[in-house]
Parts: sequence; structure tokens; C-alpha cells
Amino acid sequence: TVSLSQLPDQPADAPTTPRSLLACRRAGVNPDDLVHRPMHEFIKKYQDHEIARLHYDKKEMQRQFDVQAVQRNYSDVTQNGISEAEYNLMRKSEVLKPLVKEFVQLKKTEFKSERQIIEEIEHQLQKQSLKQKEIEDFLERKNIEREKRQQEGLKRIQEKEKLQKEKAEAQIQILMQKSQNFQHLKEEKQKIQKSENQRIYEQQIQKQQHAEHLQNTKRLQLQMQLEEKKEDGEMRRQLAAQNFQQKIQQKEQEQREKMMTEQQRMEYFKQLRQQQLEREKEEKQRKFSQTRQKIEEFELTTREKKRAQTSQAQQKFQKSMETINQRQEQQLEKLREQAAERDRLARQARETMEKIQNEKKQRVFEQEKMRKEKFQQLANTVVKSQKLKNEEQQIQIELRRQQAVRSVQTGLYHKEKMAQEMQRKIELMKEKEKKDQERLDAIFAAKNKMQASMRKEQLEKYFCKSGGHGSPKIE
Repeated sequence: TVSLSQLPDQPADAPTTPRSLLACRRAGVNPDDLVHRPMHEFIKKYQDHEIARLHYDKKEMQRQFDVQAVQRNYSDVTQNGISEAEYNLMRKSEVLKPLVKEFVQLKKTEFKSERQIIEEIEHQLQKQSLKQKEIEDFLERKNIEREKRQQEGLKRIQEKEKLQKEKAEAQIQILMQKSQNFQHLKEEKQKIQKSENQRIYEQQIQKQQHAEHLQNTKRLQLQMQLEEKKEDGEMRRQLAAQNFQQKIQQKEQEQREKMMTEQQRMEYFKQLRQQQLEREKEEKQRKFSQTRQKIEEFELTTREKKRAQTSQAQQKFQKSMETINQRQEQQLEKLREQAAERDRLARQARETMEKIQNEKKQRVFEQEKMRKEKFQQLANTVVKSQKLKNEEQQIQIELRRQQAVRSVQTGLYHKEKMAQEMQRKIELMKEKEKKDQERLDAIFAAKNKMQASMRKEQLEKYFCKSGGHGSPKIE
């Protein structure tokens, strides 16, 4: 494994550790671009020492710049750590791949005559400078538009998150108010039930006292008429006792029926509350799914727009290059015809000069030979300088293409990071809702338990006061 912390000055292998790859992704650099390429590879490729030296210097300068940028990101990663979204992105096994096709394809032309070289150099330099300006303006406009779209997308996402948060807080407040109202109703019902039980208990005591008074009067009457109506009095006592027991049993039956109806009513309220909570939960899940679908649709549309824009730009650039090449070929053809005409005139002039000046033929021939040699040397130097300029322009275009590719890669990296952070926020909101629901369920369970215990104590007190006869077992 190769790490950026131990990267040599001329590395032979690309970095492979997770933090190093994350630093490369942050900078938008391909890890293979950090590998040092020796001079003999360029000499073998270009077959010219000066052109190879030019490519080597530019490549090494760009590599050093990339190494510095990646090491800055690596120090930031090691000192400040990484976010959860970047950790999820680190788990992907793929290293950065080129996502944008070649913007420029230069066509190498061969120059056949000395005069064509001089004229073609000026014409080509003007056209290439204009084309480079157009490419730079196009890339700047695209970068500005991309930054605007990213800022607008971030604003929309922040506004949506704020609205969702406010809705969730409003729903929680509504639930708390409903729970408080429900508790208040329960307390009022308990007070009414308590007063009703107290009234029933007092009525029972009065009835018992009245029954005892009747029994005492009957006993006095029975004692006075004991001798005459002994058997009749015994029967009346038995009937009175039976009637008293029947009344007590009827009262107990009525109390049991009231308790059963109250329990059924409480169960019905509880079921209604559970159904309402389930409906609210389903509504929240539906809203979250809708927001997630909208985010995914927004990402798909932005990707498709970017692809369409890049393909249109490439097609326009290729068409413009084809038209430029056609014009250059037409101009070269005209220059060839002019050169042929000039050569023909030169031959005629030489023939006339040979006829007129036979004596000066040798001297003119030597002068012409020397002139041609000088011109050939000059042409060779001009051709070589033109080749160097063309190679330098090609290197500059390649560097701009790499910068465009890296800007696209960094944009995609930040978008993936934002998507991971958004997914994490949604998960945290779901967990918060789940905890709030569990808290509410626990509160309702504790309230129900407390109400059951209070009801149990009331019943025990009632049966203890009534004498404990026939009291049911309370669980």
C-alpha cells in the first residue's frame, strides 16, 4: 500500500490507502496522475529531444501542482477527520474514472514548401488563439451556471428541511394538546364517577338504616303477638330477610354493570386514540417518501441536463473543428497552386538568364545554392519552432480538458456527499419520530396503569366499608 504521508519525490506507484483516495477525490485528481514518468518515456514517444523535454517539463509541473493540492486535502482529512457522508463514499471500491470525453482533437498537418510554412503559421496562430478564447469563455460560463444551480439546489433543500421541521413540531404540539385534553376529560370523568359512587354508597346506607328500623318495629310487634301469631311472624322474618338479600344482590349487580360499561368506554377511547396515531404515522411516512422521490427526481434531471449540455458542446466543437480543417485544406491547395505558378515562372526566368548570361551561369548557380541552403536552414528553424508552439498549444488544451474533468468530478463528489448527508438527516428524523412515539406510548401506558390502580383502591375501599361480604377478588 502507498500512502500520501510517505509519498516519495518521484513515486512509481499510485496511492492506495483510503484516506489518500479520499484526498484525491476531494481535489478531483486521478491517483495515477501522481505517478512520476521518466524522461526516456517521452523521448521514446515523440522521437525529438526538445519536444520530449517540453512535454516532460509541463507534465512534471502539473504533477507537482497536483501533489501539493492532494497533500493539502490529506492534511485536512488527518487533522479534522471525515464526515459520515465521506465515510460512506470511502466504502466504494471504484477509483475516480474520467467522466468527460476529449474536448479537443488536433490534426497534424505536414508542410511541403518553404513559403507555405510562413503563411500557414500566421493564419493558424490567429485561428487557434480565437478558438482558445471561445473555449475558455464557454468553460467559464458553464462553471458559473453550475455554481448557480448548486446554490439554488442547496437553498431549496434547506427550505424543505425547515418546512418539514416546522410541520413536525406543529404535529407534536397538537398531539401534546390532544393528550392534555384527553387527560382533563379523564379526570372529570373520574370526579363524576367518584361523586356518583359516593351518592350510591349514601343511598345504600340510608336504605340499610331504614331496613333496620323496620326490622326493630317488626320485632316489637312480633313480641307482642308472639303467642297468637308465632308461626306467621317467623314466616315474615324469613321473607323480609330474603327481600333484603335480594335488594343487596340487585345493587351489587347494578354496580358491576356500571363498572363494565365504564371499562368498555375506556377501551373504546383507547382504540380510537391508537387508530388516530397509526393514521398520523402513515401520513408522516407518506410525506417522507414523497420528499425522497422529489430529491431523487431532482438529481436525475440535473444529471441528464449536464449530459445533454456536454454532448451539445462537444458536437458544436467538433463541427467547428471540421469547418476549420476544411478551410485550411482549401487554403493549402491555393498556396500549392501559387507555388507551382511561381516555380514555373522561376524556371522560365532561369532559362532566359541561361541564354543571356552564359558567362555568369556558374556564379549564379553557386549563389542560388547558398541562398537555398540558408533558406532551408531558416525553414527548418521555423518548422521546429512551429512544432514546439503546436505541441505547447496541445499541452495547454490538454491541461484545460483535465481541469474541466476535475471540476466535473469534484462537483459529482460534492453532490454524492450532499445526498449522503440528506439521507442521514432523513434517518435521524425517523429515529426521532420513533422515539417520540415510544415516549407517548409509555406515557399513555403509565396513565392507564395509574387509573387502574386508583380504580382498584376505590373498589377495595367500597367493599371494605360495606362489610366485606361477597366482595369479589380484585386483580
